[in-house]
Amino acid sequence: MSALAVADLQVRLGGTLVLRGVSFAAEAPQLVGLVGPNGAGKSTLLRALAGLQVPDTGGIALGGTPLARLSAAERARAIAYLPQARLAHWPLTAGEVVMLGRHPHRSAFAAPSAADRAAVARAMDEMGVATFANRTMNTLSGGEACRVQIARTLAQEALLLLADEPTAALDPAHQIGVMSALQGIARQGRLVLVTLHDLALAARWCDRVLVLDRGALVADGAPGEVLDDGLLRRVYGVAAAQIEEDGRRVPVPVRLV
Repeated sequence: MSALAVADLQVRLGGTLVLRGVSFAAEAPQLVGLVGPNGAGKSTLLRALAGLQVPDTGGIALGGTPLARLSAAERARAIAYLPQARLAHWPLTAGEVVMLGRHPHRSAFAAPSAADRAAVARAMDEMGVATFANRTMNTLSGGEACRVQIARTLAQEALLLLADEPTAALDPAHQIGVMSALQGIARQGRLVLVTLHDLALAARWCDRVLVLDRGALVADGAPGEVLDDGLLRRVYGVAAAQIEEDGRRVPVPVRLV
């Protein structure tokens, strides 16, 4: 039974069909990259998987249970979602943001338990953010704030982690740090889906890539097999050089075609 199964998913937004019959299944542990041009439907798919966008047709199942049958609390315990908006301007400390990940595990208005505090401490240690637990989010750099948000998803202890463009607006060092962290989370036994624009990051760090184009899933497989010159020309309209890094083929777009 697949950890995640998506069948013939279709979504319309404002009368426009933005996802067209998307189907795939994925197991943990795995880091899956969701790539495609702007407007391909990547963020919409991630929102549908998180239960934040109701599909017009098709279905999503977690561990064999339809997503639509799960209560909001059950979804929150099963799915951690890292949106593009990172709450960086909220007047919260880093520790308070990470503690938000524990809300699905306790009743409303209940104080954090010892287990909650332990989960938060583990997550912050793992992401290397414990030293600024008491700093407010608006004092952190983009890379630091992103690591705090990933720590929040770790504290949530969900099987499925969805991250929407977590490397956007980060410098190369922080991009690599974020992708390394997500790969580490997957290796711990979770299923991680991440939307990316940087094909080199997808090829270097992901176990598998799904390629969306105009709302349709047009390719699915190992990055070195999927992200070849033919696909990049068809989907992105670019030619790419291929380099070898750590035994992987990594595409580097070099010109329009």
